[in-house]
Amino acid sequence: MDFYQTRVGPMFAPDGTPAPTRGLRNGGYGIGDVQGRYYEQASRGNLYTLTMSAWTGNIAAGNILGAAAAASTQFALWNPIGSKYDISILKFTVNITSGTLPISGLWHSLGTPAPTIAPSLAATSYIGNHKADVAIYDGNAGYLTHVSGTVLTGGGATRGIREAGLIFSAGTFLNLAGVSFMDVCDGDIVLPPNSFWVPTWAAAGTSVLGGYSVTFEVVQRSA
Repeated sequence: MDFYQTRVGPMFAPDGTPAPTRGLRNGGYGIGDVQGRYYEQASRGNLYTLTMSAWTGNIAAGNILGAAAAASTQFALWNPIGSKYDISILKFTVNITSGTLPISGLWHSLGTPAPTIAPSLAATSYIGNHKADVAIYDGNAGYLTHVSGTVLTGGGATRGIREAGLIFSAGTFLNLAGVSFMDVCDGDIVLPPNSFWVPTWAAAGTSVLGGYSVTFEVVQRSA
C-alpha cells in the first residue's frame, strides 16, 4: 500500500507502524478524536489523579494566595529536582461542603524550589487512573494531602498565576448552589523539574471545609 494515500475507516496497528491518513466515506479527512481526549495517556499509564475527600480546620496558610516558603499546606503537587518528566495539569476540582468563601475565590499558584519532603497521602487519598490497584505513584511526582496541613519543608514561596475560574464572589455554600467547581486546565499549567503547584484561596474565609482533586499527565522531557 502507498502510505501517502488515504484509507477509509479505523486502523489498528502496533506502535511504530507506518500508516496512511484516515479518510471518511464521504471523501473527507478523519480529523476527530478516535477515543476520548485523555484515553491514550490514561491507557499508557501516564495519567494520574491526586484526591483529598475532605480537609479539616479551615484553609491552611499554605493554601492561601501569596503563601510563604515552607508554609503549612493541605494539598500540593510537585516535580522533584532532577526529574526526567514535566507534569501537565489537566483538571482541578474543589468540593465545598460548608463555610463562607472568601472574595476573589481560588487561584492556581506555583513555586520553586520543590519541597524536599517525601510524598505523603492521607488515608482518604489515592493516585492512579489506569489500574484500580495502583494506589501510589511510582516516584516521578511529589504529592501531599494532609487534612489539617503540614509544613512543605524545602518548598519556596508561591505566586498566583491565574484564577481557577470557579468562585468569584464571597458567599456561603448554600448561596453558591449550581456553581461549577471544576477547572479544565487542559495542560495550560506545566511543572518543570524543581517546581510545585498548590491551589490557593484569596483569603481563609470562615470555617471553609471541602475537598480537592487534581488530574495530571507526566510527559517525558526531550532534554
